Amino acid sequence: MNISKLKNNPILFIVFLFLLGFLIGKIPIKEHLHFSSYLSSRLENIFIYSSLLGLYIFVINKFRIPHSYFQFIERKNYIYYLPVIFYIIVFSNGFSDFCHISNLSLYSWKVILYGIETLTSAMFEEVLFRGLILGVLLSKYYDSKNGILKSVIISSLIFGLVHIINIWAQPYQSSTRGTLNQVYAAFCLGAMYSAIYLKTRSIIILGVLHFITNFFAGIGELSGSETIVNSISRGKTIIEMVVSNALTLVIFGLPLLIGLYVLKNTNREEVEELIDNTKSFV
Repeated sequence: MNISKLKNNPILFIVFLFLLGFLIGKIPIKEHLHFSSYLSSRLENIFIYSSLLGLYIFVINKFRIPHSYFQFIERKNYIYYLPVIFYIIVFSNGFSDFCHISNLSLYSWKVILYGIETLTSAMFEEVLFRGLILGVLLSKYYDSKNGILKSVIISSLIFGLVHIINIWAQPYQSSTRGTLNQVYAAFCLGAMYSAIYLKTRSIIILGVLHFITNFFAGIGELSGSETIVNSISRGKTIIEMVVSNALTLVIFGLPLLIGLYVLKNTNREEVEELIDNTKSFV
């Protein structure tokens, strides 16, 4: 089946794109790099993220998928970035790890490589999920009832579900619960990011904000600081577990509500700006 047929079935098209990404991710770059394990791993990740970023930008442009990399927005719409900035602070623990790094220079090669890797991965995720996947879904469902909402929810579900692979990357028994929390959080954050993107139409700005979130959330790993809080040795009571789960649902669920609110305040004409210039896609 060729691409022209795949693009008329958005889910099949998205699966096809993930398969392409999977194949690129399997290229054995690190085996041919004669550097330290740390340096080789970072360089391999940068190569993979950059290659995937270039590939998906090519697909977006080649098949005229609705997108907007950057658009100057009205000053009144800057307020829609405030929820993202708030969650940058939440997920980076108030920049505490960054403030307590003492054995690393901000300009050391480790920090620079980590920054490049984080930037390319953040831009790759935004282009893939907000630019490519959301664009493909809008192309298919825009004219249907609740098509914009449907596109946002489906793209966010995909964004959340891809995090389920972390369940095999975690060596601890608590990984299942932690991974499910990641899936739920990513879904809710994906809905907020998608809604803000449709409102502001600037993938690059969201990519930068996404980069800042990931950069400060993981910076503690470079200095060997322990960023994972060990669970309390005594078993939690039922009440404590209920309260903990309820707080998780609320804190991680707020972005979903924010996203729905932003969508409610997004005019159909604003989304049409993404659609009108790419009508030949469908």
